[in-house]
Amino acid sequence: MTEINEQDWVSLRARCTVQHRFDELKETLMADVSKFNNLHEKYIGKRRFYADDDTDMQLQIFRGYVVHDTDGSRVVEKRPDYENDPDHRIEITVEDESFVVRQGQIMDVRIGTRWNADSLSCDYLVDDQVVSLIWISQRVPGDFMFQHLDGDAR
Repeated sequence: MTEINEQDWVSLRARCTVQHRFDELKETLMADVSKFNNLHEKYIGKRRFYADDDTDMQLQIFRGYVVHDTDGSRVVEKRPDYENDPDHRIEITVEDESFVVRQGQIMDVRIGTRWNADSLSCDYLVDDQVVSLIWISQRVPGDFMFQHLDGDAR
């Protein structure tokens, strides 16, 4: 176990909230979308995504399109024809001390948090199982972004 003197466990535990972990997840997912959008077309074709984080309680990832591509940096907008179509977006929303991931009308996963006194860390939980941020990051937008691409087994 980590020495308590070496870690500020009080601050760590105080930040073990759904909102703090949701903010951390939003930042990670937005970076994932940006990385995906900047992949070369030989890997992903014309497929692009737009992350909308207008509220503190929700992140939506839409299918998008490139508005312009200058200096190696793409500007992507959400496709207006998909904006109201739940099958072309995923939503991650804070609800009831957890956050819920939905694609279409189906709840894909409910993610909670729990303080872990043994490791002095804040765990993400799915079905009472501890999961990592990278697991959530890959699971939440990964299937949505990579579905129907050649070489993807799903």
